[in-house]
This record gives sequence, C-alpha cells and structure tokens, in this order.
Amino acid sequence: FLPIFGLRIPIVGPMHFSSQLQIGMRTNLMCTVIDGDSPFEFLWLKDGRQLNPKDSIKIEKLNDFTSIL
Repeated sequence: FLPIFGLRIPIVGPMHFSSQLQIGMRTNLMCTVIDGDSPFEFLWLKDGRQLNPKDSIKIEKLNDFTSIL
C-alpha cells in the first residue's frame, strides 16, 4: 500500500427519482462526478449487488465524469 497525496476523492452530484415512480415503471439515473481527481470507475449497485448490462438494463459512460443507468 502506497499513500498517494494530492488526489481528491470524488464528489457525486445529486441524483433525482421521479416522485411518481412505481414498481415496474421505467426510469433512468445519471451519475455525475462534480469534483475530485480522475480516473473514476462507475459501478451501479442494487441491494448491495453490482448491476450488469442486459436487455432490460443499459449502462453507458457518457464521458470521464458521467454514467447513465
């Protein structure tokens, strides 16, 4: 383990869910790192388990700072 100085931890911007969202409805979420030093790795979790892309789930990395589920 080597400590790395000068790297700032990532700060994620707020994520918003529709107040009308119900089980079975479709939605999307955007995760944007608003501060911190790259590189970043995006992992989407549900109930503590990593989500993997499949027919009903699409995960896209838009740029170095943003991922969409």
